[in-house]
Amino acid sequence: MTIAPSATAPAADGLLASLDAEQRAAATLPDGPAQIIAPAGSGKTTTLIARLGVLLGRGVAADRIGVVTFNCDAAAELTARIASRLAPHVPGAEVIEVRTLHAMARQVLLDSGRPVRLLPDRLPLLRAARRRAVAELPPEADGDDPPPQPPDPAALDTIVSAWKVEGRRPPPEAAATVEPDER
Repeated sequence: MTIAPSATAPAADGLLASLDAEQRAAATLPDGPAQIIAPAGSGKTTTLIARLGVLLGRGVAADRIGVVTFNCDAAAELTARIASRLAPHVPGAEVIEVRTLHAMARQVLLDSGRPVRLLPDRLPLLRAARRRAVAELPPEADGDDPPPQPPDPAALDTIVSAWKVEGRRPPPEAAATVEPDER
C-alpha cells in the first residue's frame, strides 16, 4: 500500500520507515477504528504509535483520538511511549486519551447525562463482608464440627456475578450466610 506524502505527518514518515510491510499496512489503514491482534513482542505498540502519527498527520485532532487497552499498566506504558516517541515530533500528541476498557466504560456512563451509581472493585468489599461474616460465626465448642465457612472472596464474586447477571440464586452454602432481607 502506497501512502502519499501528504497523508502522513513528517514524524509519522520516520515511524513508518521502521515498520515491516504488515505493520505499515496496519498503521496506514483508513481513518476510523482499527484493531490489531498479534502475539507479544510483534511490534503492536510501535505500530500503534505510527498509526497515531498517521492519524494526526491526516488532520485528526489529538483530542478526538481514544486508545483503549486492558489494564492500568498497559495504559501507563502506552501513554509514556506516546510522550517519548510521538509528542516530541507532533505537537499536541500528548493529549491523546489512553484508557483502560473499564475507565472508558465508566466515562461513557458518566457522560450519558443520567445519574449512575458506579461500584468500585468489589473484591475489597467482598473480603470485608466475609471477614464480618466469619467474625459473627458462633465459637467452636469442644468436639463439635466447626461452623461452615462463607465462600472465599473470589467464589463470592462469581456467585454475585451469576446472581446479578444471570439471575442464578446463590448456592445453599452461600445463601445460608446472607440475611433474608439482603437476598
